[in-house]
Amino acid sequence: MTQVMPKSPGNPVPAAISVSIVEDSKAVRDALRRQILNDPALEVVGETESAQEAVTIITSLEPDVVVLDIRLKQGTGIDVCRSLQAAGVRTKVLVMSGYWDAAYVSALSKLGVTGYISKMNKLADIPAAIRKVAEGWTVFCPEVSSIVAEHLQHCDQAEPVPLPGTGLLTLREHQVLELRDRGLKNVEIACTLGVSTKTVESHVHSITLKSTNQVAAGVS
Repeated sequence: MTQVMPKSPGNPVPAAISVSIVEDSKAVRDALRRQILNDPALEVVGETESAQEAVTIITSLEPDVVVLDIRLKQGTGIDVCRSLQAAGVRTKVLVMSGYWDAAYVSALSKLGVTGYISKMNKLADIPAAIRKVAEGWTVFCPEVSSIVAEHLQHCDQAEPVPLPGTGLLTLREHQVLELRDRGLKNVEIACTLGVSTKTVESHVHSITLKSTNQVAAGVS
C-alpha cells in the first residue's frame, strides 16, 4: 500500500528534512515512520513497498532523503536508484538493508548512494543517519565500509586513465575525482578509500596541476 503526503507548507526556518520510506515490510515501515517522527527535525512525506511506485513518489515529491531497502515489490532498490539518476532527481539515498554483498554495494556506490546501513543497526540510530546524509556526509556501516575500501584498493593505481579536460589521471586520481564530484569531503574520501587525508590532498593537488596543464596546452 502506498501513502503519499505532500510536504507541509509554511515550515519554520530551518525546514524539517523531508523523508520518504521505501520498504517492502509494513512492520518495518511502521517502525521506521514512528522513529523518524520522533525527531522534530524530520518529516515523512511518502512511503511505499513498490520500486515502481517509489520512483513516482520521489520524482513528484522530491524529498530530501529516501530510506531505501534493496528487496522490494516490482523491482529492487538498485532499479529505483537507476531511475532516479536517469531522471536527475537530487534526493539523497540512504540504503537500509540486510544485504551487503560486494556486487550490491559496488552498484549502489556507482549510482551515487552515499548512505548504506544494516538492518541490524538500532532503529534509534536511523534519524542521525538521515540527518548526516541530508547534510552531505557519507554514512556506511562497518561491513559496507570495508567492502568499498577493499574494492577500491584492488584497482591498479599506476594505470593511467585519460579523462577529457583533465589530462592523464591515474585510477586512484580518477576515484578521488569521482568521489569529490559526488560531494564527499577529503576526510570522507580518505575513509572510503582506506588512505590518509594527506594522501587524498596530494591526489587533489595532482589532479589540479594536470587540469591546469591541460588548459594551458590547449591555449598555447
